[in-house]
Amino acid sequence: MKEQLINTVPPIQIGPLKWKLFANEMIDLEARSFSSSLRDSPQALRRLVESPTSIALGLTVRPSGLLAGYVAGDLLESFPNIPGIKSDPHYGHRDTSYIESLAVSPQWRHQGYGTTLMRSFLARTVEAGLKRTTAHIASWSLSKIGLRFHVLASFDNWYGTGQTFDYVEFL
Repeated sequence: MKEQLINTVPPIQIGPLKWKLFANEMIDLEARSFSSSLRDSPQALRRLVESPTSIALGLTVRPSGLLAGYVAGDLLESFPNIPGIKSDPHYGHRDTSYIESLAVSPQWRHQGYGTTLMRSFLARTVEAGLKRTTAHIASWSLSKIGLRFHVLASFDNWYGTGQTFDYVEFL
């Protein structure tokens, strides 16, 4: 029987202290969720989580406390080498967050975990005083996210995956 999502507790902030607690699970989720060309290294994930301007959130399941999924991002300017970032009209303004990674364990997918994480991330960016949030998302998954967005640009064969990814701004 599957464990139940803790609906009454918001996603937890994963910062430098919680990185130690969730590092192995985040690294495992990254490996199970992304092709090697899209996967962050453990060092990159750690830098992201430990950045003073990042937002990293996780959802755990009961009774194990295991990580069902996480979302992590930082200021847009933290990712200058990702296609489309430098051409964003807000680049350099430090008013935009960029969702760098969102991963949900295969056993918990298609149950609202990713949407819960995204909504929580968007709420945290507003609390942090940021004006907007962007991300690159596989084109085929855009209709499934349940959030309003505007496509800013599209990129074919994203990092050699053979898939088109869209650079989106959430509304």
